[in-house]
Order: sequence, then structure tokens, then C-alpha cells
Amino acid sequence: MLYLITVLSFYSFEEANVGEYTLPDPLIDKKGQKITKSSAWEGKRRNEILQDFSELMYGKMPEFAVNQKAEVIAVRKDALEGLATRTIINLSFFDDPSAPTIKLMVYIPNAAKKPVPMVMKMYWYGNSSLEKDPSIPHSIKWITPIAEKGIVDNQVTEATRGINAYRFPDLKELMKRGYGLATFYYGDVEPDHIDGWKDGIRGYVMRSSGKSKLEPNAWGALGAWAWGMSRALDYLETNTAIDANRVALIGHSRHEKAVLWAGA
Repeated sequence: MLYLITVLSFYSFEEANVGEYTLPDPLIDKKGQKITKSSAWEGKRRNEILQDFSELMYGKMPEFAVNQKAEVIAVRKDALEGLATRTIINLSFFDDPSAPTIKLMVYIPNAAKKPVPMVMKMYWYGNSSLEKDPSIPHSIKWITPIAEKGIVDNQVTEATRGINAYRFPDLKELMKRGYGLATFYYGDVEPDHIDGWKDGIRGYVMRSSGKSKLEPNAWGALGAWAWGMSRALDYLETNTAIDANRVALIGHSRHEKAVLWAGA
């Protein structure tokens, strides 16, 4: 079972400037028929709504094959003062070293006697922003320049290490309660700037298909980040230390929207 935990960001707008609209009834299909049975929802109406979200919000993701591989690149068995084993895995999807990869960081409680439920979240400034442990490598990907976060010339520095720790529940407490954590930098999938798609999964897939530009209704950055979360979930399902039936995805603001699409 997949759980979604989202935090919405709200902005104040003038209601008078919002045009008139009518929200569709989720329990009435596009032919005007009322949905009264779960089979009609699963077999028809749910797919209609997903199609609307694909066409009108997230964009249509092209069909393409992946050859996902997982390579362990670092292990620390005494992370978080001995409470957890932290593993960093390089997830690759194509037999091409130039293609985007994900550096997935996974914490498993050392006290666990059986597969553990997981929390998964994308982070803003790379894996090293989660805790101050100097053994966690910095991301070398493009990062939004914020001087007070220690980001210089679109790269993290030592000043960035551990700055995201406050954005997450106490990691030690999480391990003590028997939960694992999986996280990665969302910029691994696609850098977060106007031309970031060119260096991310969308640009790679587009070029691989022989095209020179994205289609007008093509998937956007939210869809790309959701795709990345789905691929990370694919890996979690292969790890015997993890209860893949109990995974909660957490997201805030635009990451929240990506979480919703990954769950759909």
C-alpha cells in the first residue's frame, strides 16, 4: 500500500480576478452517467480523471523503456550514532553513462527484526543537506543559487551540509520507532530552472526519440519528478529489508504535486 502525505502551499489572490468555473462531479462520467459501483470507478471514471490530469496539468508522459540497475556506492552501518545503516545507491535507467541517474539514500533501523515501513521524500539541496555527516557526498548537480544556504555558482558547499535537517522529523526518533527513510535530490531527475529539462530525463528521452523539441502537451517538470519517485519505489520493492507494501511519500509545495502524480 502506498501512502501520500502532502503539504500544500497557499497564496493569497484576489477572488474577484478568478474567472467563473464549474468543477466537474467526480462521480459523473463524461457521458453523464452517475458512478454508483466501485467497478465503474476503477474501470472507467478513474481513468477519465487521470487522462484529464495528464492532458491539462502534468502533461503526457511519452512511452519509453528503461533498463533499471542499482549499484551500491556507499554504506555506513553506524549512521545516526549507530541507530541505522545508511546506503547510497546509484539508480541508472539506460545503458548510457550520459543519461540521468538518481543517487538514492536509504536509512534502515539497525534494530529492525523484519522488513520496515518506509518514508520517502525528495530534498531541495541534495543528500548531504539531510545531516551533517561529512561522509555523505555532495551533489554535483545544478542547484538553485541561494547564498544564505551556502550555494555558490549553483553548487552546494560545506555550508550547505545538514541545512535540511530541520525540515524533517527527527531522524533518530524515526529510526527508534522502526521506520526507514529513502531520499534523493530532485535535481537528479531534472534541474529546477527554465532550461533544466534539457539536462534532465525529459530532454534525454526527447533526444533519444530523435526529436528536437518537446510536444505542446508533453510532460512537465512535475511529471518528471513523479517519474523519478516511481523509479525509486521500484528499487524499494527489490530491497528485502523494506516492507514495500507500507511506503509513505512526503512532499511539500511543488514536490507535493509530484507526490500526488507518482501515487496516481
